[in-house]
Amino acid sequence: MEPVQLKIVFLAVMFVLTVFFGLLPLPLLRFLDAKLSADGRGKTWPGLVLCCLTCVSAGVFFGTCFLHLFPESREAFEDLQKERSWPNLPISEAIACLGFFATFLLEEVAVWMLKKKTPTSTSECPVANSHELNAVANRPSDDGGKRDVQLAIGDSDNSQEHSDAARLAFIHSLTLVAAISFHSILEGLAIGIQTKAADVITLFVAVMSHKCLIAISIGLQVAKENRDRKWVIILCIVLFAAASPLGIGIGVGIDNANLESRDQGKSILEAPFRNDLSVTFAGVLFLVFTALSAGTFLYITFFEILNRELANPHPNSIKLATLVLGFLLIGTIIALVPHEG
Repeated sequence: MEPVQLKIVFLAVMFVLTVFFGLLPLPLLRFLDAKLSADGRGKTWPGLVLCCLTCVSAGVFFGTCFLHLFPESREAFEDLQKERSWPNLPISEAIACLGFFATFLLEEVAVWMLKKKTPTSTSECPVANSHELNAVANRPSDDGGKRDVQLAIGDSDNSQEHSDAARLAFIHSLTLVAAISFHSILEGLAIGIQTKAADVITLFVAVMSHKCLIAISIGLQVAKENRDRKWVIILCIVLFAAASPLGIGIGVGIDNANLESRDQGKSILEAPFRNDLSVTFAGVLFLVFTALSAGTFLYITFFEILNRELANPHPNSIKLATLVLGFLLIGTIIALVPHEG
């Protein structure tokens, strides 16, 4: 099969597999919710299972950041140093910090805009500020962190607060998906620009080996935030699933556009980026987007997941053990599966 045909096949397969694994946590969540409803608060094992799975997903994000994204961004900077004799400064780490701050700022601005749109003079109970909205949306409970927004604020009988907290959960979910999708596009692009079928297959296996695990983790987080709104869950998973295929499509477009100038056996980027300035520009783009992704993964791990899970009543020793388990899972995959390109 020709490389272009192989890329198109992998594009479709990647989308379908990512959607499948992203939606995989839904049946499990429904089962745990049913057990919680049937057993009431007398049994806490469903909540403990959910807490453990959440911490495993945090370990996956944590490992992806420090074992995959940071090394890639650092390697990209070292390559640029060799070409341009740049000073030995922690540029990749600084850009990662910028990604962390930018993600934090993005959420705060979104919450501020949400608060600004909310009328406060027509209700006896003023609408919560951004920190209170976050507390409502992410309130821990004895059932092991079941944070369904509707249940969390159902006792207040305040439809406005319910609407605001639901929107906040939607913002959290979109932030999560958008942050992770940046690097997914780069991974798809790496597949799309390959000129040999063997390289396409190798990169596809490498990307999918950890993308499926990340898809499960994302699906779990989004589903927990939006239990009563399946359309939000499906939308977020589809957007994430489309990121890498989009990158493949862009790579195929570059391949076709430069077909005549391609050198046999060389990456397609070597044709349009022959001069040093263009090579440097391409390297800078890869460095920036990879490092920004690392920063967003840090934010997601500590602010979106661990910060909430540590507030629930389950033993922290179990949370630590499952966090390490997630880290080891993604670390093993990264170590065993070659990821080049």
